[in-house]
Amino acid sequence: MKVYFSHPSLAYHTPTEEYAIRLIKDELGAKSIINPYDYRGKDKKRLGTFLESSDAVVGMSVYETYPYIVWNDLEFAQTLQKDIYTLTFPSDHKEKIELIEGIVDEFAFLDAHETDEFYNKILKRQSKGLLSTLLFGKLAKKDNVF
Repeated sequence: MKVYFSHPSLAYHTPTEEYAIRLIKDELGAKSIINPYDYRGKDKKRLGTFLESSDAVVGMSVYETYPYIVWNDLEFAQTLQKDIYTLTFPSDHKEKIELIEGIVDEFAFLDAHETDEFYNKILKRQSKGLLSTLLFGKLAKKDNVF
């Protein structure tokens, strides 16, 4: 099975991305995963072609929210009648990251501007954690990105 993995750029090249890819391989039996990170800076039309050639599309939600690029990819996948899955990254950090079938209608769907604001909030929260780690020696969870 060939899977297109749509996820926020904040997760590119992180432990969260690595974990998500392992989960997709294990849960869906994916032999090939198309990762947009591998094609950054290249023609975006090419990514659409990769999405079209996939058997399934997995979109990562963050804190019960679909960033713009993710839900845009999932919406396109629906028009192609692809199998769709959501990889959930829960806001409470108590629940596991899990792969569920379909799109979760109860989650928020952000436009491009809202996505930028959302990412900025996440980055600010991360930088505060980094500052406290540097100042007070607190160790952050190594298995999380967000």
